[in-house]
Amino acid sequence: AKAFDPEAELAVIIGTPGRHIPVERALEHVAGFSCVNEGSLREFQGHNRQFGLGKNFEGSGSFGPWLITRDEYNYKGGEVIGLINGIERQRGKFDDLLFSVEQIIAYLSTGVGLRAGDVICTGTPGQLPPSPEFADRVDNNPKIKVKGVVNLRPGDVATVTIPGIGTLENPVIADIPAKHVTSLYGSVERAAR
Repeated sequence: AKAFDPEAELAVIIGTPGRHIPVERALEHVAGFSCVNEGSLREFQGHNRQFGLGKNFEGSGSFGPWLITRDEYNYKGGEVIGLINGIERQRGKFDDLLFSVEQIIAYLSTGVGLRAGDVICTGTPGQLPPSPEFADRVDNNPKIKVKGVVNLRPGDVATVTIPGIGTLENPVIADIPAKHVTSLYGSVERAAR
């Protein structure tokens, strides 16, 4: 990937299924919360914005390291912090989300039945201005422009911290080369040229 970017976010895990959930009852459907790094591949995100390979590329995102139940954590007043190699790149308060967790759940449930185990990613705060360590990594992808975003490289460590929930840390590794094909059964074969 040419433009692989971290996105520090709050993960909301559904515990009680539901459809057409009213805003005022939405939190009743939440099992708990976790950290998420919704890694985005901007060149693929340009194909269809928020869905598809740009947000769902093999091994590009993660969440954890555990679930904190909704009775143990009140997301209101909380914040998320994103770092690359220990350098802060993102910081945002959940009170500043465009839509509250309750509004997101209510909206999504109008179109799909939410099931136990579904994970909802709430969105990411803006990027901080690039520090000198990342001066050569500012994204210049013409299709998806995110001000101040710094592209990840193999060897980097992307970290998401949500005080009261925990810290998710992911080392960045290179994707499998396109010249190889991995079967669903685990063998690696040379791709036809």
